[in-house]
Order: sequence, then C-alpha cells, then structure tokens
Amino acid sequence: MRKQTGYLIIGIGIASILAGVYGAIRTGEFIESVGSVFIGAALIGTVIIERNRKESEQIIRTTSNLVKPTKTN
Repeated sequence: MRKQTGYLIIGIGIASILAGVYGAIRTGEFIESVGSVFIGAALIGTVIIERNRKESEQIIRTTSNLVKPTKTN
C-alpha cells in the first residue's frame, strides 16, 4: 500500500469516527452510531497492521541478507 493510500484510508476512518460521534451527540442514539465508529476504527487499524507487517518483513529480509549460512565439509 502506498503512503498516499494509507493516509487517505486513515482520513476516511477519522471522518467516519467523527461522523459517528457527531451523530450520537446530535440525536442521542448511541447504538445507531456504533457502526460508523467501528468501521472507522477498523480502517485505521487495518492501515496500522499493514504497516507493521511490511516493516517486519523488511527487517526479516535485511537480517537474512546479513547472515548467510556457510557450507561445512
């Protein structure tokens, strides 16, 4: 995922959370707003998990390139 795409998804997630909170405050119906807050949190969480996974894979590739097995006779 490109950085711009990640930022866009995080922005949509924040907007969803804010819309849910605003709707809950405005109408007083908290149950109806839980869905948008959950979707926003899921979008943000997905981006964070994806970034951590890519960083872990990069660290593993870097360390595997540093440590090369040697042949023994």
